[in-house]
Amino acid sequence: MTFIEIGLFLNLSSVDSIPRLVFIMSLVLGAFQSIYKILIIWYKAKYVKDLIDDVMTKFWPYDLIEGKVKEDIRRFYVIFTCIMTPLVGVGLCWGIGFLIPPYFFRKLPFPIEYGFEWSTTPTYEILYIIQSFGYQVVMLCGVCGTDTLFISIGASAVTQYRILHQCLASLNKEDMVNINNKLDKFVDRDLTKSHDRVKEFFVRCLKHHQLLLEFTGKINNAFGLVVLIQLSCSVAGICVAALLVSRPDFSADLIFFTCILVVAYLNQLLIYCIIGNQLYYEASLLPESIYASNWIELKDKTMKKDVMFLIHHSQQIPKLSAYSLYNVDMNSYLKVVKLAFSVYTLLLKLQDKQANKIE
Repeated sequence: MTFIEIGLFLNLSSVDSIPRLVFIMSLVLGAFQSIYKILIIWYKAKYVKDLIDDVMTKFWPYDLIEGKVKEDIRRFYVIFTCIMTPLVGVGLCWGIGFLIPPYFFRKLPFPIEYGFEWSTTPTYEILYIIQSFGYQVVMLCGVCGTDTLFISIGASAVTQYRILHQCLASLNKEDMVNINNKLDKFVDRDLTKSHDRVKEFFVRCLKHHQLLLEFTGKINNAFGLVVLIQLSCSVAGICVAALLVSRPDFSADLIFFTCILVVAYLNQLLIYCIIGNQLYYEASLLPESIYASNWIELKDKTMKKDVMFLIHHSQQIPKLSAYSLYNVDMNSYLKVVKLAFSVYTLLLKLQDKQANKIE
């Protein structure tokens, strides 16, 4: 991808039209995304591996709670599958759109310039294979793969919060016994059978809550830089697409490309913000769930104090953030869209001033 990126930059000097320049800049932006996401995931591989290990070995099964909660969790994953599928589909359509023309015309998928004659055989075939591999494998898998990884890990955390606040709501109630018996199969017995099962269940919930707090911190550590740069790329991508549409010499053949570009960048940032927003919402329900339990009738006064402490402590709601610069939620998503529009307006005014000077 670095080889392709260099060729795109070298081609910028020979561009003679604004739409063509914006088109190449959008390709540069897409190639940059694949490079930085792959490099960050490689650099943060240890933290990502810890997250996956926690999901596979420490998280409670999604069918621990029967009934409405189980169906809600299943519906939650279906919704995110529906959100992610168009994003991958857009990438595939875009790939097909600019990989097919070279079969009919002797040109490369990416408009590059290397300073040597590349249209002769076998140079053309070699460059075509490199660019095709660079897009279909590195670019598409690097970008969509990282986004899918974030969604999977984030959705797992959201699911665990849903399970946890349902478990805490059943504390000292009849359904607690059934849930605790199921947990015996997945969680080691921290207390001997001589201890109160209510206390054992509460300790398990308390430890799981601590695990989720640490897990959220690991997500911020592993994906903070990815989300931060994604913000910049989304703003730049939306502005590029808006500039293309606003040009008087905008051609009809760029409509398909522009629509894909806007959908891709809006959807990319949206999936990050939905996960962050949903995680915050589910975590915010914990105090209410604990209070809705039958904790007031606990006979152990020490345990009552522990429950009250957990109610107070759970009000410190964890958030997904990009190095604490901005929170990853729907409010931030709307702010980013407004920022993109403001930047676009500024660029449009600068473009008009430049055109007036030329006239």
